[in-house]
Amino acid sequence: MTKALIFNDIFINNNKLAKTLSPYFKFEIYERHDDINSFSCLIGIGSGCFQLLEKAEKNKFKKDIFLISCYLDFDRFLHWTLKANNKEISQKIGIDDETINKEYSLSELAGKKYFLNKNKFECKFHLIYSLDNKMFDTNDALKIVDLIDYPRLHIFEEGGFAPILKFPEYISNLILGECKE
Repeated sequence: MTKALIFNDIFINNNKLAKTLSPYFKFEIYERHDDINSFSCLIGIGSGCFQLLEKAEKNKFKKDIFLISCYLDFDRFLHWTLKANNKEISQKIGIDDETINKEYSLSELAGKKYFLNKNKFECKFHLIYSLDNKMFDTNDALKIVDLIDYPRLHIFEEGGFAPILKFPEYISNLILGECKE
């Protein structure tokens, strides 16, 4: 059985992500951050990509990494979220009220930046983005493509910030097809 470790975005309720994916995933979903090298692949969404990349670099992870709606500089993101309420946040990232994590803390993201250095990774990257993402445009994804050697880029016309919630079966099949033990 393939084991995947999910690094969740602070705005998405962990239970919602697991509940949405469980009918389609034929592997276990972990939302703890144990020894990452025991997993077949790592999946990060939004702000979770920051922690995923830090851990993958530190632990010299050599397997598949899936980055969904990854952003690496939080300054622009924090500028509006510090003043926004839950309804504004859910509308901006395109998720319903039941999906939003109402217990989030922005303090863990303030001032964070991750400088992606392709020379520090021996893994295969997969980038997943939607053209209708209101958090940032596809040019941000293309900047990340420039920082990594030959990533697989998967772009959806729709799906907003969380295409994994809109197309769970398709993205599950994509991950299962690409993720090798």
